[in-house]
Amino acid sequence: MSRAADTPSAAEPFAPVAVEPPITLGRFLKLAGLVDTGGYAKTLVNTGRIMVNGEVETRRGRKLWPGDTVEGHDFAVRVSAVEASDHRRTGAQTTETPQ
Repeated sequence: MSRAADTPSAAEPFAPVAVEPPITLGRFLKLAGLVDTGGYAKTLVNTGRIMVNGEVETRRGRKLWPGDTVEGHDFAVRVSAVEASDHRRTGAQTTETPQ
């Protein structure tokens, strides 16, 4: 299993992972780099090995919003919203007018 999120600090128990909300749990796990494949995400969620906001979650389609926490055996992350200026993660296009 790969990890894209930074290791949480003592002050911040959940490392933030920026995404464009809402996002499904399965997609979040894959986009955050917490699992390598969608199939592995499905297995983790279906077997009750993922917790959302401190409760076991078995729905891969569960919608996540900024502030939600996602925990697994070796990770703990917090969903945060992508900032408008961060186009690398979203692929968003700028709407600046040429001068």
